[in-house]
Amino acid sequence: MIKAFYKNKFISVVFLFVFLLCAFHTLQRMHDSKFPDRQSPLEDFKYLPNSNFVKGCALSFNEVLADLLLIKAVGYLGDHFSAKDDYRWLFQLLDVTTTLDPYYDDPYEFGGIVLANVANDVDASFKILEKGMENVPKHHQRYWYLPFFTAFNHMYYRGDYQRAAHYLEIAASFPQRPAYLPLLVARLYANTDDPGVAIPFLEKMIERAATPEMREKLEKRIKEVRVRQDIKNLTKARDIYKEKAGRYPETLEELVEDGILPSLPKEPFGGRYYIRTGDYEILTTSDIDTMKLHIHKNRS
Repeated sequence: MIKAFYKNKFISVVFLFVFLLCAFHTLQRMHDSKFPDRQSPLEDFKYLPNSNFVKGCALSFNEVLADLLLIKAVGYLGDHFSAKDDYRWLFQLLDVTTTLDPYYDDPYEFGGIVLANVANDVDASFKILEKGMENVPKHHQRYWYLPFFTAFNHMYYRGDYQRAAHYLEIAASFPQRPAYLPLLVARLYANTDDPGVAIPFLEKMIERAATPEMREKLEKRIKEVRVRQDIKNLTKARDIYKEKAGRYPETLEELVEDGILPSLPKEPFGGRYYIRTGDYEILTTSDIDTMKLHIHKNRS
């Protein structure tokens, strides 16, 4: 009796899937015959009902229809990519797909990447990623991808390192994430107005470091952040000195002698800070990574 029930259920699912494929194929042929000159077949997704309506009509076959729509979204992307057209209905397709099956992680990842990088719709990318972070279970092994791609959008397209570091910190908190993420978080924090905000996060990551090698790398990164913060503070003091004296100081000791600084900071790597002759830039004698981010937007 139970076997017969599941057998009938399986047959119903297969029948519905085949029916939907045939329906889409028929619509495709009708559309192509009516509009033979159009580059992108079945273009008019404005006739795709809203997500809640489609969900109500899915007859409990939400996952099957979501799979079908994701395949259609990939095909839609391919058609438009070759035609160098716009992608105005891509978000709607993905929105309907993820409403039918909110736990389906692939459409969120797919949309998060292509909406920003291919369709040039960063706002839509943020929307689909946010929807994914709300719906995909946090124990999912690829959940960290969603805040990771969100962080990338903030860094690459918005130039907002503070927000990027925030979302990357979320991604780094999941055990499934790669080992390099905490170090990248520190780099992002180090490019904000206050590099020191990276230090508490790094200290927490040191407590959770799985190996002595990772602990050593994180401790080195803390020192690099402190160097960057010291150079920033010394540069501010240098500029105050110039406003008062009408010239830049020749040595950092002049900042202490003039009362601008109580003392010079100790360089964490054992080197010393100094003012370079000519351009008066504050530097360190230590050979370290200054943690500057170099982003080339012509290379995706």
